Amino acid sequence: MSRSRHLVIAAGGTGGHMFPAQALAEEVLSRGWRVTLSTDARGARYAGGFPQAVTIRQVTSATPARGGISGKALAPFRIGFGAVTALFRFLLDRPTVVAGFGGEPGVCWAC
Repeated sequence: MSRSRHLVIAAGGTGGHMFPAQALAEEVLSRGWRVTLSTDARGARYAGGFPQAVTIRQVTSATPARGGISGKALAPFRIGFGAVTALFRFLLDRPTVVAGFGGEPGVCWAC
């Protein structure tokens, strides 16, 4: 684990969340920071444009607005699992700053 300045960007879901996150990642990398992107599977679809120096970590996430009865029932558990995973990663590799850009993965870092 490095003691360099470390930014974790929590974003997911749509390009509207991911493209501004990418711009921040590029700027912060140019200033010598380490950058980690925390996103869900939907957000990962937009992560291809991020610089290779960005570590991309997927978290389990869900929305209670989709998926029928079973999807709605499982959403809190999926979000809870994602929050626990994010907390574990946070404790292992403490960031200097966490920036949230929206989407359910942003909730996991706010816990």
